[in-house]
Amino acid sequence: MFFIYHKKINIFLTLIIQILVINISLLLTSKEVNSFPININNFEQKTKGNQNKQLPTIGKFQLQYNPTSKYQRFQRNIQASRVFNTVVEKLNKKNLNLPVNIPIVFRDCGEANAFYDLKAQKVIMCYELFEIGESVFVSGGYSQEQAQVRSIYNGVFILLHEVGHALVDNLDLAFTGKEEDSVDDFAATFVLDEKNGLPEEIIWISGQFFSVLPDGDYWDEHSFGQQRFYNLVCLLFGKNPQQYVGIAEQAGLGKDRAVRCHSEYQDKVSSWQRLLAPHYLYDRDTPATNTSNSSDPLY
Repeated sequence: MFFIYHKKINIFLTLIIQILVINISLLLTSKEVNSFPININNFEQKTKGNQNKQLPTIGKFQLQYNPTSKYQRFQRNIQASRVFNTVVEKLNKKNLNLPVNIPIVFRDCGEANAFYDLKAQKVIMCYELFEIGESVFVSGGYSQEQAQVRSIYNGVFILLHEVGHALVDNLDLAFTGKEEDSVDDFAATFVLDEKNGLPEEIIWISGQFFSVLPDGDYWDEHSFGQQRFYNLVCLLFGKNPQQYVGIAEQAGLGKDRAVRCHSEYQDKVSSWQRLLAPHYLYDRDTPATNTSNSSDPLY
């Protein structure tokens, strides 16, 4: 009897414990539901919101050709080459976090020049620059057709030089030394970056152009033309010493400088990579959209 009675008590106690466990579980579940209410409509709205989330809008370089009556031949040649369309496309594919769109405007200036307009935040490329460039290369013994091509290639380097100024301004980039030398380095390393697919001879052509320019004042922010020439030759040689040893010899690049050109080139590339690294947005291989106001198609 004791065994049976004891067994009944055990069964009774077990039932009571199970009931208590169930009640406690229900109580805890109720608290969780009240603390984190599940609303299917709210969930759907949040999901839709994530699906519709757009990438941040960033500024782009925008190509613009202003009409000209005096330099129509140069305007036609520049646009027909579509070289600058390609350069602008390459720049925009970098997906730099520019705060504004930066127009690149080809126009009459009244002088042979190119500059970054700090107030208007525009890059200005003067048609007169291409006229002077063509005459420089014709004087150097090239045919007019060859001089036209070289003048345009020289314009590519000068455009990238001015883009360097625009990046310094809009991205608040820090640099040491003269800004003019720094943006020369940007232009050179951009051209020599194989991913951009630009002709490396641009560096040699621009170096030739600078080498015949008259020197400015000692206080001028630009390095002298011969200095810019040898800086570019050094970077070109430093990129590929075996390929460009003939160029270095032809230019008369001193051995004391030549032995340092490879490391100098690597330093310039690394410096600009570090400067720009914090300013890239998402994948740099994102296809660029056509930001040209010209009817010329992009490559």
